[in-house]
Amino acid sequence: MATASYLGYHDAAHLLVTHSGGPLFISQFDDNPMANFEIVSVRPVLNIQKETNPILVDIPAPADWRASKGHESLVTMQHGFVRVVGDKTAWGYQLTSPPIDIPKNANVSLTLPLKVIRNRVQWGVLGETGHWFVPAGDSLSVKFNTQNNATIYINIINRNEVETAERSIFEVGPATMRIKQSNGETRYIDLLTRCRPDGRLEKDETCR
Repeated sequence: MATASYLGYHDAAHLLVTHSGGPLFISQFDDNPMANFEIVSVRPVLNIQKETNPILVDIPAPADWRASKGHESLVTMQHGFVRVVGDKTAWGYQLTSPPIDIPKNANVSLTLPLKVIRNRVQWGVLGETGHWFVPAGDSLSVKFNTQNNATIYINIINRNEVETAERSIFEVGPATMRIKQSNGETRYIDLLTRCRPDGRLEKDETCR
C-alpha cells in the first residue's frame, strides 16, 4: 500500500503510486479530528530514461500453465487457446504461468486474450516473491515497470464476492509481452526517490 507521510507544519503531501487504471481510493489517517485533504492535481510520472528497441519475450503457452487443484478440466483448442473449467471459489487462483524471466527496471507491455464464459474472472501479474505486482483487472493489456523483479508470473483468478454455485469457465490464448529496457541512465523516479523530503535517503546536488 502506497503512503505519503506528512507533519503538522506541512501544507502539502505527494503520493506516488503504481496504478494500472480504474478507481483509486485514498484515505487519510491523522489524530487531528479536524484533519482533511483536497486532491489538487493528478499527473503521470514521466519516465525520461532512454530505452532500447522493444524485445518480444517468449512466454509458455497456456496449455503449459498450472491450473488450480480444484479445477475440473483444461482443454487445448485452436491457435494456442485453452478452455478451463475452474472451481467455485470466490478469490481462488485458476491458472498461473510458469516463471517468466525479465530484466529489472524495464518497461513492459503485456497482452493476454481472456474470454470469460461463466462467473467473474480476471488476470494480473505476480512479482518474483509471489505477491501481486499488477492487480487483477478486466483489461486485455497492461503496462508496467519491472522495478527490482527478475521474474514474474501471469495469474488468472476468480473475482466473485462469495463462493459461486457453478464453476468458473474461461478461455485464454497465448500472451504477448514486449519489453523496452533502460540503457542504464538515471530515471526520473530515481531522482524523485532520492530527493524525498523525509530525509530517509542521502541527498545530493540533484536535489533542490
